[in-house]
Amino acid sequence: MDEAPWVVGLTGTNGSGKGTVAAALIDRGFAYRSLSDILRDELEARGLRETVDALADLGNELREKEGGDVLARRVYESILKQGDPRAVADSIRSVPEVEYFRGKDRFILVAVDAPVDLRYKRVQERNRPGDRVSLDQFISQEDRQLRGEEREHNLLACIDAADILLINADRESDLIEELLRGLGEWGLPLEPAGEE
Repeated sequence: MDEAPWVVGLTGTNGSGKGTVAAALIDRGFAYRSLSDILRDELEARGLRETVDALADLGNELREKEGGDVLARRVYESILKQGDPRAVADSIRSVPEVEYFRGKDRFILVAVDAPVDLRYKRVQERNRPGDRVSLDQFISQEDRQLRGEEREHNLLACIDAADILLINADRESDLIEELLRGLGEWGLPLEPAGEE
């Protein structure tokens, strides 16, 4: 690959619609990588149950041992190894991860958010491991991720650093239209897969 790959980083609150944004980009030929999948694989290897807290604890542990940008580094290395010209890097949750990607050419950070009651409803419907919690527990788990220390989750700082902020409170088609318009303004090629 002669040029650096385009990387669209995704950050945002739990249940905001990052998966919907990622799916729209995958449909347009983007490769998909998730910082959280690295953690899920590690939890499985350790024989631990996947929960929001377990993912957060493991992420913080790895950042402490290997640096705050460890997950971003692993994802970017995977993108380069596979030779992906365009990729989505999902689940960016800490400032060092944002800073790592900012050091690369052709990076755009997209943040997705939505009202908490709507996000809670979406999380309950998707039914991933660890999602079956009360609204109070959901808010408590999220509070822990919003304002972490230097190497911990700090979603508010990541959202503030975003190049594009999407509020996903209405129709999915509106979200995708806003995403594509915003990325187009950055000069990112967005042809559907097979039409490049």
